[in-house]
Amino acid sequence: MKSKTLILVATLMLAKTSLAAQTGSCAPLDEDGNEIGTCTWTLDGDTLTFSGRGPMKDYGTIKQGPDNLNTTDAPWNDRDSSLNTGSLYQIRNVVVEDGITSVGANVMSAAYRVKNIIIGDDVKSIGNDAFYVSGAKNVQLGKNLETLGDEAFHENRITNLVLPDKLKEIGSYALWGVFDENVVLPASVEKVARGLHSSKVYCEKQQEALCQDIVSRHLNDSFLAPRNLSYETYEQKGDRYIFGGTAYKSIKDFHNNEPVKRIYTIDEANQVAGKTNSFSIRYR
Repeated sequence: MKSKTLILVATLMLAKTSLAAQTGSCAPLDEDGNEIGTCTWTLDGDTLTFSGRGPMKDYGTIKQGPDNLNTTDAPWNDRDSSLNTGSLYQIRNVVVEDGITSVGANVMSAAYRVKNIIIGDDVKSIGNDAFYVSGAKNVQLGKNLETLGDEAFHENRITNLVLPDKLKEIGSYALWGVFDENVVLPASVEKVARGLHSSKVYCEKQQEALCQDIVSRHLNDSFLAPRNLSYETYEQKGDRYIFGGTAYKSIKDFHNNEPVKRIYTIDEANQVAGKTNSFSIRYR
C-alpha cells in the first residue's frame, strides 16, 4: 500500500511539472551581445504572453510538418514533426503587454490554431510574417501602431479589425487575412503596398489619390485581379463619418444607409412631445 502511494505522489508531481509555465528572454542583442530592453515571453497553458520593456527580437523559420511548411524557430515551437501536436499548435491566445515596443518577424508564423491576439499600446511596429497563417479571428491592435510588415496577418480569419489612427504603412498582403467587406484607412496612412482582402476600401477625402493607386495596382496584380476592389471617400468630424454632407456613426451605418439622427435630452423631448406626451429618445 505504501509503495502505491509513493507511485501516485510521483505521478502527480510529474504531471504538475509538465504543466508548469515556460519562460525566457525575447530581447534582441546589441553588437556586444548585450540584451536591448527586458522583453520576456511566458507560455502558460494555451496563452503566450510577452512582457517587459523595449523591442522584441526577430525570429527565423524552419521547415516543419507533413507539408514541410515554414514555421517559426522561436523557443515556444518544440518542432514537433506531426504539425498537429506540440506547444506551437496548442497556443490559442497571444498577448503583447504594454511596455513592448515592437513585435518580431516570424514570431508566430504558422501557429495556425491561434484564435485571439492582443497588441499593447506601446507597440509601434509588427514585423514581416509575424502572424503569418496564424488563423486568428479576433485581433486588437494597439493605438500607437505605425507599421504593419509584409504578410503580418496573411491568411488569418480576422473580423471587425480597427486600424489605429497613427498607422502609417501597411506592407504587402499584411491584411490578406481580414474578412471584413470593408477596410477603413485612418487619415494617417501613407502607404499600402498591395493585397487587401476586402471588397471596398474607405479613405478620407484627402487620401483619394492613395485609394486610386491601391485599386489600380490591385487590378494590375495577376494574383489579385479576379477580386473586385473599389473605394469610397469620407470626411471625418469628431467621431462622425460624413458622406455627401450626411453624418453617420460608422462606416457600417453608411453601408446600411442609417444616418445619424438628432439625439434629444429629456427636456427637449418633452418640449417636442408637447400635449401628445408621446416621444422616443435615441441614446448614443
